[in-house]
Amino acid sequence: MTPWVDIRIDGAAAAAALTDRLLSLRATDEAGLEADLLEITLDARDGIEPPRRGVEITLALGLRETGLLTEIGVYRVTATSGAGPARTLTIVARAAALDGPIRDPRTRDWRGLSLGGIVRQIAARHGLAARVAPAFDAPVIADVEQAEESDLNLMTRLAQDAGALVTVKGRTLILIEEGAGVTADGAALPQTRVTAAEAADWSWTVEDRETYGQVRAFWRDLGGAQKRAVVVGESDPVFELRRVYASEADARRAARAQLRRFSRAQATVRLRLNTLAAQAGADAPLAIEGLDAGADGTWRILRVEHRLGPEGLSTLIEAERPNDKENA
Repeated sequence: MTPWVDIRIDGAAAAAALTDRLLSLRATDEAGLEADLLEITLDARDGIEPPRRGVEITLALGLRETGLLTEIGVYRVTATSGAGPARTLTIVARAAALDGPIRDPRTRDWRGLSLGGIVRQIAARHGLAARVAPAFDAPVIADVEQAEESDLNLMTRLAQDAGALVTVKGRTLILIEEGAGVTADGAALPQTRVTAAEAADWSWTVEDRETYGQVRAFWRDLGGAQKRAVVVGESDPVFELRRVYASEADARRAARAQLRRFSRAQATVRLRLNTLAAQAGADAPLAIEGLDAGADGTWRILRVEHRLGPEGLSTLIEAERPNDKENA
């Protein structure tokens, strides 16, 4: 199959001379707000002008025979380097929307907003679009203090407490239910199906680690000036969250979200495909057939890495077993 690589720099198609120099490429898609990475290595034997830091690169990948080209991400150049004696130029870029002021510490109080409302305001501040699952437009979260904390960290913290996943695609902040396998609009995320013929190599692991049947969370009763607790779950042992929440409702939501995480089977799988799976994305479902009993079945994708090398385009996928039950 013939690789199809489309690179755009600040929105304009890269010169053919640049794409013809392409030696290798690596692009990652991470779950949550981990910054996706793009690394490109070019042949620079007769000299090439490196792109300036801060320039935006849009990457799309496909296979010529299929006629389909899929946008992988929008990145901002953060570093360039050269090597020799066979001269090469390496360009490193990270997800554009997760770079810059969104990482700067800020101080403010958030009042009278849902998690969705907070994400929308942060998106607008940084010139991003927002897509929010309706479940996170209510209820209103009690007062949230952001003290010398980046918007990126704030969203990660609040999403974790709500059992949500906040991520970025291109220039859009997306807030969805963690592990639900659906978009912000409620449509199913596209499933990636892998058979034995498509897997160049693979491995799976099941490990024991401490699990909990209950989670205890604390909240501050301002009226009674006391710290109170809520407990969700039905069996020992009990896990305690360290943070003290502003209300009983906030504490209960955080405890439920943590208990759902404990309910996941502690199983992971790693696959290297012998072809490109451009549609595979973090938090989307993965179906494996024909490998063995430990690998076959349905998984939740945690990380995707697309690679271009001498053997063409390929995809590496890391995934975990999805929730096997819900806990109230």
